Amino acid sequence: ASPHLRDTAYIVVGHPLPWYIPALFGQNIWFAFRGWGNPYLGQTWSLAVEEQFYLTLPLIVRKASARTLTNLSVATIVTAPFIRLLAARFVGPLAPYTLIRADALMFGVLAAIAVRRAETSDIFGKHTGALLTIASTLLGITLLIFTKRGWNHESLAMNTVGYSVIAAFYCCLLLLAIAPRDNPLRALLRCKILIKIGTLAYCVYLIHLPLLRGTYFLLTHHAPHLEHFKDYGPLLLSLTLIFAIAEISWRYFEQPMIAAGHRFRYKVLSFAAQPE
Repeated sequence: ASPHLRDTAYIVVGHPLPWYIPALFGQNIWFAFRGWGNPYLGQTWSLAVEEQFYLTLPLIVRKASARTLTNLSVATIVTAPFIRLLAARFVGPLAPYTLIRADALMFGVLAAIAVRRAETSDIFGKHTGALLTIASTLLGITLLIFTKRGWNHESLAMNTVGYSVIAAFYCCLLLLAIAPRDNPLRALLRCKILIKIGTLAYCVYLIHLPLLRGTYFLLTHHAPHLEHFKDYGPLLLSLTLIFAIAEISWRYFEQPMIAAGHRFRYKVLSFAAQPE
């Protein structure tokens, strides 16, 4: 009905992907070779990385011991910056490749191993909280230096150690948040506002880009920007829409689906029940 509405719709959902690409969780590879596509699906490259990880790691966990898995995780984290340095000479953007970003995933594996060992040993001991706080502070300062120097995803620093620093920083924050002992950041990381934002974060991540771009283009005929005071109106409106839709999605779609999934339980056999 309106050229402007038509143009807005094209800005949001234009450049569609072949249906089988996201169905097979291959959009990260597609985007790496063909560009980021439309704003509606562009951000799902990272979900494809996660799904590829979730579909392959259980095969390793099933066969590997905890020590082997720990050694594999550490080796992956240590070698990842060198792999990115080498890969930067042959491929374009490095971010979408699962193997190139495996260090971030393996930090999560190490965190999971640490938490499970804490059930039988006091791995989160008296000084662990202080050490994690110091580590996260130093890593956070490093990230501030990256920001100050403008080292973005195209810089050599980010494509080598930068991604590892980001992953290590958030791994420390995660362990601080779930540590059974009190630590300086535990209360802050467990505040209700952050928990609520975290609860809605999955849907917010999926829909923020099309809603943000669509709202700005519809109201201002421009891409999202903050140059004048009036530009905050579309920003506040889009944020309100994003979190309202995320709340509806959580209550009536995500939460029921999670509850349905939790009806299933793994069958755990004790070592005593298995033949020698």
